[in-house]
Amino acid sequence: MIYFVRSIGIQQGKGPQAFQWAVQIANWINAHYPGLDVQVLRNVSGPRWQIHWVSHYESRAHWGEMMVQIGAEPAYRQVTSGGEELVVQSSWQDTLYEKVS
Repeated sequence: MIYFVRSIGIQQGKGPQAFQWAVQIANWINAHYPGLDVQVLRNVSGPRWQIHWVSHYESRAHWGEMMVQIGAEPAYRQVTSGGEELVVQSSWQDTLYEKVS
């Protein structure tokens, strides 16, 4: 099992709008790709203004296939557009984790 975490920083003063945008993205993916169970998380400690999308995949190959498939969808690109002014562009970080137990 592979867990994927995409983390971004939020522009100052844009927190409520950024979280709303993040939830819209997760809801779209979950509606079109059942089983990925994309969740939106925020920090309870550490840097306050960050968003994390977390999802899980059967394997790294499955993750790669889904990234290509989802990214190719015009509707997905439409849902994600408009977020540029909400986030710190240089803050995007993607991390893969492998389940051990």
